[in-house]
Amino acid sequence: MLPAAASPGRTLRPCRWTRAQHGWRRRRRVTEPEEKMALSLGILPVVMAELLNKVQQVHQQSSQLTDELLLMLKFVFGPPILQALELVDQRSVTFVDSPSGRSLYQVIGSSGRVYRCFSSCLYCSCAAFMYSVLRRNDHILCKHLLAVYLCQAMGTLRQLRVSNQQLTDLLQAKDEELESTE
Repeated sequence: MLPAAASPGRTLRPCRWTRAQHGWRRRRRVTEPEEKMALSLGILPVVMAELLNKVQQVHQQSSQLTDELLLMLKFVFGPPILQALELVDQRSVTFVDSPSGRSLYQVIGSSGRVYRCFSSCLYCSCAAFMYSVLRRNDHILCKHLLAVYLCQAMGTLRQLRVSNQQLTDLLQAKDEELESTE
């Protein structure tokens, strides 16, 4: 049985209520920004994958990206794409893998600092990722993750094979310690 409406003459639809452990409870209303975010989370990976496929095709054909493609990248990813393209040009992205199959990406940032990135779970150890991507939702990805995806699409990744222990050490190291290993 549904709880009575809060005010006389007002009826509540059953879809707004959910059964909890101790009876019926009202579900929190979804706000407009949350709806937009949910919609973008469904569409964005598809758009991103299509753009990166296009980058791969164009790069294989001409070894350069067209102005049209650069504009599309800028439209979808915003300002970080320009910095990511600089990192790609500088060959700053290294794919590090171990015999166990574990892997990560190391990106040497424009400051010379080394950041750890995981493309499978969309994570970067940089402050911009924590602040602009996760906290403020200003950007979709940081420049380091964008550089990783672009290098994957263009086939310009440097590769480094390390032992399982070395990879464990890299994962446990602080950013400052990583600089001294390069």
